[in-house]
Amino acid sequence: MQTESLRTRLHTELHSLERSKKDWQNLWARCQGTPFQSPEWLIQWIESFAPPELKVVEVRRAGELVGIAPLCCFEREPRSRLVIAGAYTSDYLDWLVDPRFSTEVVSAVVAELEQCEATGRLLDLTDLPSRSELLRVASSTGKCGGIDVSSVCQIITIPENALDGGSVIPARQSRNLRTAQNRAAELGDVVVVAASAPEFEEFIEALFRLHQMRWSRQGMAGVLASESVKHFHRRVAPALFKRKMLDLYGIRLGDSLIGVLYSLYSHGIAYAYLQGFDPAFVRISPGARLLGHFIDQSVRSGHRAIDLLRGQEPYKYRWGATDQNTYRLRMRLRGGSSNTIPAELAA
Repeated sequence: MQTESLRTRLHTELHSLERSKKDWQNLWARCQGTPFQSPEWLIQWIESFAPPELKVVEVRRAGELVGIAPLCCFEREPRSRLVIAGAYTSDYLDWLVDPRFSTEVVSAVVAELEQCEATGRLLDLTDLPSRSELLRVASSTGKCGGIDVSSVCQIITIPENALDGGSVIPARQSRNLRTAQNRAAELGDVVVVAASAPEFEEFIEALFRLHQMRWSRQGMAGVLASESVKHFHRRVAPALFKRKMLDLYGIRLGDSLIGVLYSLYSHGIAYAYLQGFDPAFVRISPGARLLGHFIDQSVRSGHRAIDLLRGQEPYKYRWGATDQNTYRLRMRLRGGSSNTIPAELAA
């Protein structure tokens, strides 16, 4: 579909979407997206989870990709509802919208969807970050059925003059880390290390095992229980590591990994995504030691913030994190065959 200077294209198959990967990477960089909006993350997510209905709208202006809206529907979802691809494994979901043309891009996506959809289809867009261009445009134009808080993430802001973790980690938590380190010394050689490429398989499999061990004690499956989720992470982690967007940190006791932290990075923000540790060693606080090391390395690398992601667990506040909401946007599609941009979103 073409409207004024914008051209849209609807992708319903993964193979056609992959041909836009390089342009998608450039758009992601311009928009300073989170790792969860990167093409590496989402293309692998689509391959791993194979949603039965895929609708990805790309928007171009003079050949340049200026917007991409990755949408899908699962068999377990109501067929009348489209969600953003990446759900269930991603803490932030969003469209990538070039801020130079944000209103026009959002308008073009909606017009494309309304051209090919039956009347009344619902866009149920959750976990939108507060700085989302989609959220800003929808709220300013009123083109939505409602905006609500979706979840809460915890953010540690790093001062500009910070040199290492010692200038960021609260004093009480620093004392706790020293106590844990002294206790660990009693057990022998306990060190925190970063995985090299040859160690990736060992670290990722240890993460699955340790995360499952921790949640099993609480009678719960945990987010890494399913084989499709494991397949996704086995594929996406090495790809992101090659692009310097991911690290796996481990805590070793002798030759054994007793804790693993999975971290992500993009555009000056470090994300503590997942971790697992052996509950048998809770006395030496392997989870806290891993997180303290991750914070220290993130500060030393010049990141401006550390995102502990969604979930208001008490331990996050002990690291000095503060709340930041994500949002849920609902938008009812009118349906039909009109090529016109909805009046509510017209520039």
